[in-house]
Amino acid sequence: MEELFRKAPFRAGDPGVSQTEAGLVETCHYRVRPRPTSKFKTVLDARALFGDGGGRSSVTTTLGATTQTLDVRHQLAGTELREFLACDLQGDRLACRELQRDLGDAAGGAAALARTEVARFDQGPIRMPAATYPEVMLPFVMRGQPLDGQRRAVYSWTNDRFCARVYYEVRKTVKLDVPAGRFDAALVWMYPDLNDWISLGNMVTRLVKPLLPRYDIWFEARSPHRVLRFEGPYGPPAAPEIVLELA
Repeated sequence: MEELFRKAPFRAGDPGVSQTEAGLVETCHYRVRPRPTSKFKTVLDARALFGDGGGRSSVTTTLGATTQTLDVRHQLAGTELREFLACDLQGDRLACRELQRDLGDAAGGAAALARTEVARFDQGPIRMPAATYPEVMLPFVMRGQPLDGQRRAVYSWTNDRFCARVYYEVRKTVKLDVPAGRFDAALVWMYPDLNDWISLGNMVTRLVKPLLPRYDIWFEARSPHRVLRFEGPYGPPAAPEIVLELA
């Protein structure tokens, strides 16, 4: 059931897309704020990270001949979190190669780094399933998927000791207002497979599905299927809960 994500569907001439030597480049800007009502108990409070007024984020996607990269930057009250993901194209599908995550002073510079992490998915003794993606990148790398209502699955990677299967499916199409305007949007639910941790059986799984720690993602219904809104934990369940909207 697990399958590799498809590459970003944008093309030359789409709004915000430019042609560079590296390939087609698109940058989306977002406003981020704490979720008004948290659904889970969390150690890290989104308000402590983003402040009541929210924060700013950007996602730059570069689509080359054989690669796709995502450069995600979050401004968190004087702190910048940067996550850079490099994927190799296998036909029109994405296979993760490397994730680099840096957390430090927004002014930048190596001396300001408080955290840094590099994960190579194509090397080392620990090999993850092919359809494995860092959990914080899932909303931004899944935009090329068919919006046909079928349920599909991939693996969500938090670290080498925590990799879990998640399902995603289109629930409905709605009119959505975000700071960037009004759009026709496809609402996608993404949720973990609890049977990875405890055997519930088909009947119980169906009954508890509405109660699962769910991620709600609204994609632009038409190409290039940008992420319009994300609501849920930014990371695995129990991560800070945010609302991210296209600005």
